[in-house]
Amino acid sequence: MEAKNFMQQTSGRNRPTPEQEEEFMLLISLSLDNLVDEAETAQFEQYLTQYSSFATQWQEWQRLHQQFDAMPHAEPAADFVGRFEARLIQQERRQQLWLGVVIGSVTFLLWLGVMAGLFSMGAYLFANQGSWLSALIQNLTYAWVNVLQWVRTGWSTFETFAGTPQAKAIGSGYLVITAALLMGWLAFLRHSLQLEELPSQAIVA
Repeated sequence: MEAKNFMQQTSGRNRPTPEQEEEFMLLISLSLDNLVDEAETAQFEQYLTQYSSFATQWQEWQRLHQQFDAMPHAEPAADFVGRFEARLIQQERRQQLWLGVVIGSVTFLLWLGVMAGLFSMGAYLFANQGSWLSALIQNLTYAWVNVLQWVRTGWSTFETFAGTPQAKAIGSGYLVITAALLMGWLAFLRHSLQLEELPSQAIVA
C-alpha cells in the first residue's frame, strides 16, 4: 500500500488532490493575515516542501501581497463623517421643504379653482337666472320672518300662561312633588346603606 502511494506521488508530476489545493488556499489566506496556529503552520510548511506548485503559488501571493501593501492607502479626512451627516441632514431638510412647497402650491391651486368655479356659477345664475334668484331670496327672507314670528308668538303665549294663577298653582304643585320624590329617594339610599353596614358590623363583632 505504501509503495502504491509512493508511485502515485512520484509518477510523472507530483500533483496535490483538490481537497489539498482547497486547504492550501485557505492556509495562504490565513498566513497572509498572520492568523495561523502552530499546527496549521506545520501543515503549511509540509505542503510547501511536498509540492513545488504550492511553493510557486506562495511566492506569487507574497509578491502580490507586498505590492498591495506598497500602494498608498486612501483614508478619509478626520471630519468626513461629520460633514457627511451634515450634508445628509441638509438634503433631508431640502426634500421636506420642496415637499411642503409642492403641497402648498397644489392646495392653493385647488382653492383658486374652487373659488373661480363658485364665482363663475354665481355670475351665471345672476346673469341668466335673475328672476329665479330673486324669488329664492324672497322665499328665504319670508321663511326667516315666519320663524321669528312663531318664536315670538310662542314666547308671548308662555309668558301669558305663566302669569295666570292656574300656571302658578301647577308650578308650585310640580315643585312640591319633585321635592317629595327627591326626599324619598334620599331616604331610600340612606336605608340601603344602613342595611349594607349591618352585616359588616356583625362580622367585626
